[in-house]
Amino acid sequence: NNLVIVTLFFFIIIKILYYNILFSSPLNGSEWIKLYNNYNQNLNFNYFELDGKIIDFSNHRSIFYQIFLISTVKISFEFVIYIQIILSSVTAYIFFQLVKKIYSSNTGLIFVFIFLFFPLSFYLNLNLNEINIFLFLFSIYLYLSQEFINNKGNFYKIFIYSLIAFLLSITKSAFIIIYLSTLFFLLIYKIINLKNILISILVFILFSSPLILKKFSNNNLILTSNNLGINLWQSWNEPNTSNIKNINSLKINGISDLLSDSAKIKIEHLKNDSNWIYKVNKIYFDEIIKKFKQNKLEFVKIYFSRIFSLYFWFINYDFPKANHFMIVLPWLFVILNFFIFFNKKKNNFISSQNKIFEKLIIFIIGVYTLLLPIFNLIPMDKLIIFPLVCFFASENIFYFYKKIKSNKI
Repeated sequence: NNLVIVTLFFFIIIKILYYNILFSSPLNGSEWIKLYNNYNQNLNFNYFELDGKIIDFSNHRSIFYQIFLISTVKISFEFVIYIQIILSSVTAYIFFQLVKKIYSSNTGLIFVFIFLFFPLSFYLNLNLNEINIFLFLFSIYLYLSQEFINNKGNFYKIFIYSLIAFLLSITKSAFIIIYLSTLFFLLIYKIINLKNILISILVFILFSSPLILKKFSNNNLILTSNNLGINLWQSWNEPNTSNIKNINSLKINGISDLLSDSAKIKIEHLKNDSNWIYKVNKIYFDEIIKKFKQNKLEFVKIYFSRIFSLYFWFINYDFPKANHFMIVLPWLFVILNFFIFFNKKKNNFISSQNKIFEKLIIFIIGVYTLLLPIFNLIPMDKLIIFPLVCFFASENIFYFYKKIKSNKI
């Protein structure tokens, strides 16, 4: 524990020094700045504008990260980065405690080193990005899941668990699927009974109710995101792995130059009312469904290329530094150790009745593997499964370390 705490403090100091001396782009992503400025002007989460007037509640990015910015940016943008650095350290410590419970403190220490100093994580920690908040909340979510598996669940923990799940869903809306899948897993393995499952869902809905009511009033049944149609269109219009061209083409009036002329005309004729964001998304959704029907095989190819890119290196991508060796080599090292460990232990996972948490981790990895490629796959998305694969990779690294130390390899 003492060594881990020293490592965390060392990490915080190194990052703050690096940020102040060498880092040159702390405000990567002007959309966050625009969203923050819009909130200050209108006290509403919005992004799009029509004829110079802001479209109310047209949230284009993570709602919870916007809330985080509102409460911290007023001090300074540098303060936001410092908070993210500290949060990463806290996240690493929570994961350390979790890994120590399952394997050992040595494995946990290896996890901490990999998690904190992984180049992609190190870089995104110094930018305005919701992944830092997501991983912090995700570590708590997994820790509570482990508590349930150890028969330490109670109403208080279920309440906190549901609250964390809600916050994760408004950080990344796709997490709703992970939350429901996890509940299903815990129910199947009789970790949580049906009564507590229903309590968790009711608590989740209770916290979501302001968003749900807003969207029902706008005929939009999506729980935490107004932009399903836009997101799918950005993922699959002129499809490649990451589609940054599609993402950057979206203008604040809701129109992209890559849209068909008929779709542009439909958006131009929309009125600025409470249903505007829903109608725009419907137009984008209809556009991408047409493309899918015309070229299904191409979509399938891109889907599997994204799975490959998630686990190895990017193919057919448009991020210039996505395949930089400083990112690819450490990632492949972690993934290789993950696959070696999983290959050795897969039969044990299947047959053992005492590996429930490890099975849950594998289950979540599987769900994410199928889910993430449906949307844009950008380098940041690797960090969603990073702590999960690192969980097993760290144990495999420690196994080989023990082999080397005992001269048996």
